[in-house]
Amino acid sequence: MYLSGQSTEPLHPNYFTQSFQEAAKWFRVAAEKDHARAQVALGRLYRDGTGVIQDGQQAVYWFQKAADQGYYQARLALGDIYAYGKVVPQDFVQAAKWYKTAAEHNSSTGQASLGLLYYLGNGVPKDDVQAYMWLNLAIAHYLPTDDIEKKFLEDITSIRSEIAARLGADQLVKAQRLSRDWKPIEEKPMSGKRP
Repeated sequence: MYLSGQSTEPLHPNYFTQSFQEAAKWFRVAAEKDHARAQVALGRLYRDGTGVIQDGQQAVYWFQKAADQGYYQARLALGDIYAYGKVVPQDFVQAAKWYKTAAEHNSSTGQASLGLLYYLGNGVPKDDVQAYMWLNLAIAHYLPTDDIEKKFLEDITSIRSEIAARLGADQLVKAQRLSRDWKPIEEKPMSGKRP
């Protein structure tokens, strides 16, 4: 209710501001009790400056706490916050680290993001075999839910085709073998707190 901007007093002049502030208050209560989803939600509010004063370090702090519990959305959020560098200094090495952790745990978004970093050589050495492998894995089970995600899938499919066209036959076979033989790291159950 609060996060969606619905106030108990819809005609109040600070309708949205108060609702987001209330959402932040309750997310903090849950986050301090180690609820991973609440930690990510609170981190997003700090990242975006919604209901709280924008604070990149607080965003990283809450994302990190959720990531430490194994919550994949936190890993992606950390990868994004470092890749885009809007509220913390841009750091592609950190972005690659977090995308890799998400990718290794079978996140198609993490796999696509890591593949793009290998394709561009940002935070990792430029490596078309690794780029192809990670993009191929992402494409295999990426399930777009809206037009933006469908466009993203088209884009990464096009980039994978571009990479395949410039790889030598042996390299392409290697990249395909790596993606075929790849196995995700199994998630460990989180300690009593479900995300």
